[in-house]
Amino acid sequence: MTRRRQVLLVVLGVLLVSQLPFAWRRYRLAELKKIVEALRTERVPLPAGDGYRDYRGVLHVHTDLGGHSSGRPRDVVLGAQKNRLDYVVMTEHPPDGGPQLPAPLRGTMGGVLFVGGNEVSTRDSSRLLIFPGSLASADPYAETLLEGIRRAKSEGKLAFVAYPEAEDNLSAPGYDGIEVFNLHTKSRQISRLLLAFDILWSYWSYDDVLGTRFYVRPQDNLRLVDALRADGRRLTAVAGLDAHSNIGFVLQTYAAQPLLGVKLDPYELVFQIARNYILLPREQALDERTVVTALAEGRVYMSFDLFADGSGFRFTASDETGQKPMGSEISLGTGVVLAVVSPLRSRIVLMRNGQPLHEQRNVSSMEFHAREPGVYRVEVYLDQIAPLCDYPWIVSNPIYVRGGTRIAAP
Repeated sequence: MTRRRQVLLVVLGVLLVSQLPFAWRRYRLAELKKIVEALRTERVPLPAGDGYRDYRGVLHVHTDLGGHSSGRPRDVVLGAQKNRLDYVVMTEHPPDGGPQLPAPLRGTMGGVLFVGGNEVSTRDSSRLLIFPGSLASADPYAETLLEGIRRAKSEGKLAFVAYPEAEDNLSAPGYDGIEVFNLHTKSRQISRLLLAFDILWSYWSYDDVLGTRFYVRPQDNLRLVDALRADGRRLTAVAGLDAHSNIGFVLQTYAAQPLLGVKLDPYELVFQIARNYILLPREQALDERTVVTALAEGRVYMSFDLFADGSGFRFTASDETGQKPMGSEISLGTGVVLAVVSPLRSRIVLMRNGQPLHEQRNVSSMEFHAREPGVYRVEVYLDQIAPLCDYPWIVSNPIYVRGGTRIAAP
């Protein structure tokens, strides 16, 4: 055997061995997909008499209207239709080279409600998601975080802090919520080399579960928003996609005419990963006003639907006056019953002021008698998905149990 052939065999052997982990990861994704598909047949019907309907949607979406994206508005509409979304909250960037903000997608298109908005950078390196509508600003980059919040509120708009992990000004008053999960941020934390091989091995067969590579529990951001709420702030937590649809490659002519292209993050795929379900009273119609009101009041829960469809989840509080949904304040009085309904048998964890308080496994509902004030929220886990059983499937917004005298245990 010649020296050259020996070297070639060694190189081929090294290449083969280096691909074994990715072959194993492909196998794990195949097994995960089987579990996810099986979960679709195990949904538990929502109890009759519930006064709310949930609407499936996504938040923090960009197109080429505001630059920084190669996605087109019509691609967003098609992606939303294929995912059976009820609403999409757009957050376009101001375009480069000028202060004029774009007119984002807005209104009902293809049966999907689009709520327009903007992602605005401030001079003190903060980011705000402002909606509804375009922000009427002559210079959107010349504000501090506090000035941006005040301007949004003066115009009757919501202001959500994006990228809170990089934010030093969260003590500023007035903002309505925090984006505790950002898909784009998580994707930047993954090794590009590992991701490239995962795509080569698994994308074409398991693109719908490959998104699990981008998901971990947003531990630090949840801890942050829990601390702010415990200090008396009312804040809505949401999951943002920061969808740009600009990862991939294209083969084009010298005249820049595309011949062949592959999108690795099309809206159709990204919209499957993390969604925000808003709750509206059954007599209310879905429109821009009701979506914005639900987000402002915290009638929304995050569901990582790459595991399973989260629709049908409920977290409520009841006392002698009746039942109240997420986002509500309720007086402790003579006792409050917190109730959770999950659309799948799951592990339900009740949190108080950010700390686990009560947990039940393999259940589709749970009740807990609150005996002291606090900020209560819920995380739901699917222990059926063993490799990812420590990653929450659903994260609720809180119910604020206020005041009153502590109720003695029976």
